[in-house]
Parts: sequence; C-alpha cells; structure tokens
Amino acid sequence: MKRCLDPIATALLALAGCAGVPPSAPPPWRDAEFAYDPARVAVGKEELFRLPPDLATQLRGIRATTPSPDERQQRLTRLLFSAGGEGFFYRTGQPTLAAQTRQEKRGDCLSLTVLAYAMARELGLPATMQDVRVSMQIDRRGEIDYLNRHVNVLIPQAAAAPASRS
Repeated sequence: MKRCLDPIATALLALAGCAGVPPSAPPPWRDAEFAYDPARVAVGKEELFRLPPDLATQLRGIRATTPSPDERQQRLTRLLFSAGGEGFFYRTGQPTLAAQTRQEKRGDCLSLTVLAYAMARELGLPATMQDVRVSMQIDRRGEIDYLNRHVNVLIPQAAAAPASRS
C-alpha cells in the first residue's frame, strides 16, 4: 500500500523551502556595531573595583573582628540594604565604578553588582558575579537591537574557604 502526504502538508513543506533568507539580506543582529576595541576601554579592573578608602578601612575592620564568614555576609547585606540610610537604590542609566556607586548610593544592576562584589572580596567572601534568569527584553533603537539582561552577586556557602582577593 502506497502512502501519500496530505495535499496541504505537501504545500506547506514546499513553501517552507522558500522561506530561507536570501544570501544578500543583512544579518538581523549587527554584531559589528559592538566590536571590541581595547583602545576604547577607559577603565581598568583596579579602578572599576576600587573602593573608597573609608569603606575599604571599614570592611577590613569587619574582616579582622568577625571571623565567621556567615556573620561577614550578614554585615555586607546590612551595609548594602539597611533602612538606616546606608542602603543603595536602583537607578537606570550608565553603569558606574564601585566608588562612584558608593558615593551616589545608587546604580543600575551592573553598578550595584560591581560594588557588592568588591565589598564581598574585601571581606574575604567567595563572591562571584552571575547572570540572572529573567525575562528577555529586546529594545530597538534605530537599526540596532539591544538585549537587556540582569546580573548580581552570588556568595555560595559563606562558610566555605575564603576566596583570594583579586
């Protein structure tokens, strides 16, 4: 017995073969617009993560007097999110250096991540930066498409061996 495809299915398969992008069409993502150029990098790692001297001194004092990593993590959380005026608030816009974020007490997720990471490392906590799974947001400005994501700091098992400072 011979089997035949349904005429509608056959038509759809034939049309699917025609749906390819012509070779002359420009790519949908303009990756070249975001090409890495080392000459355009204005800030190095040291400057990005440098804490203001008063904060670095405060954190070193906490580290010296608080042997428990769990307690240091709690102190970090209180410094970042306390209701007594020490908290940091979310602000969209251009990311800032750790010292600037501390001074302004506000920043976007990348700025707050840089600050929290630098503070955690000064406290000797094993901090890592991570992408956070959130709904993908795509924005188009002119002919460029932007993909917005989110990052934050993870301190796994604060009681784990202290991370080396970087």
